[in-house]
Amino acid sequence: MPDSTAQHSTAQHSTAQHSTAQHSTATAQHSTAQHSTAA
Repeated sequence: MPDSTAQHSTAQHSTAQHSTAQHSTATAQHSTAQHSTAA
């Protein structure tokens, strides 16, 4: 069943990329909010 393996590989790659982008955005937003509050 090579189809199953190929599909799983694609899904994992998509998840990893999305996670990295979301994490980066969350960190930047949090940093900006904290800085604004401190000022």
